[in-house]
Amino acid sequence: MNAQIENVLTKNHRASGLQTAEFSRILLIKPSALGDVVHTIPVLVKLRARYPRARIDWLITPENAEVVRHHPALSNVVLFARRDFSKRGRRWSAMVAFFELLKQIRRAKYDLVVDMHGQLRSALFALISGARVRIGFDRPIEFSHT
Repeated sequence: MNAQIENVLTKNHRASGLQTAEFSRILLIKPSALGDVVHTIPVLVKLRARYPRARIDWLITPENAEVVRHHPALSNVVLFARRDFSKRGRRWSAMVAFFELLKQIRRAKYDLVVDMHGQLRSALFALISGARVRIGFDRPIEFSHT
């Protein structure tokens, strides 16, 4: 997928609607898996290079947030406390927190979402954002289902 992102974000390619579009509010989705988060940092850098004045947020778990929180290309982290959903006795508060997160994403009025996670939950975040452009996988990642 990095090659496709490169094609979309590089101005040197022939003009298309997406390659010439300007975005001011961008959400990058890659919440977990530390190695994958690290491998997503070049996408963040490319987004910043292509959209230097945009607000770029990263939807990420608290466990991984410190890896990217102070990156100069990033505007803000949006925390997704995924582990709270599995704690017994906290399901109601976790559901309330989840819906608050969905409202937060919707209120941010992103115009571009880049889903590097490629799972149903991240697709839901992308869809609920209301972004006019959503980039992601066209099918589930191989081996994501047992």
